[in-house]
Amino acid sequence: MTSAKPYENFIHCRKDERSFETIVKGHVKGCSVELDVDVQRLLASICAFHNKIKWKRIGGPREGEMVYVAYPEHETLFSAARDIINNVNKYKAWTAKYRECCRRFDAVCEQSVLALDKAAPALDPPKRTHPWFGYTVSVLRTKTPYIQRAHRDFSKQKLQLHGPDLFLGFTPLTADGMFLQVWTLDKTAYLLFIPFGMLLFLPGDTVHAGGLLSNHTTGNLRLHFYFYLNIHAKDTEEKNEYFDVKDGYDHFAGLSTIKDLSDFLVD
Repeated sequence: MTSAKPYENFIHCRKDERSFETIVKGHVKGCSVELDVDVQRLLASICAFHNKIKWKRIGGPREGEMVYVAYPEHETLFSAARDIINNVNKYKAWTAKYRECCRRFDAVCEQSVLALDKAAPALDPPKRTHPWFGYTVSVLRTKTPYIQRAHRDFSKQKLQLHGPDLFLGFTPLTADGMFLQVWTLDKTAYLLFIPFGMLLFLPGDTVHAGGLLSNHTTGNLRLHFYFYLNIHAKDTEEKNEYFDVKDGYDHFAGLSTIKDLSDFLVD
């Protein structure tokens, strides 16, 4: 495992895009895209209803801490919004306003996932001609800071069967952005900052960890996507495979002693 100074492997996905593409892409083939202003407004609109969400706890070291919570997965932003808004008239108004934005968002997702698919190594299955594309999405928030364990979102068996067809996505819903740890193939930890208005795509086998906070008031509301090519969500399942230091997956250097992640965002 490669050692690193505390701030050496920090990457801002907007300011350090070249660094992200060259350093991280060489290992996990990630990419990030800038969303247009209207789609950014679409994402921000979801936050207006977050107080109505019935959060479900999915992680954390102790039951009482409620450190990592999520909303159940949906197959589109439309279906997620329907449950989040939970009001027929308000949902109709939201749909009328953002229908075209949702379509543009889906198009960006499909194009980006296909671009990653084409960048896959030659040993992967042959290039698809007209792949089926779909996704599920969860709304996440963090209640208190939590350094999540390194993990993959799919089981080893599912990755062996469908690995080249599975991808991940992350985008923040507030101006606070979001932080995410990722590990490269040589098990070096990088800390990524994804600013509001950007969407990060990663292959489905990427080892990563979340649960971090850049602002304690919003809980870093964010969307977590599972993208699928040529395979429907019902044919697989998201079952985390966890790793620890004994497996060589140490956290980003100094992360446990850094009290305020906003220090990384100071120019």
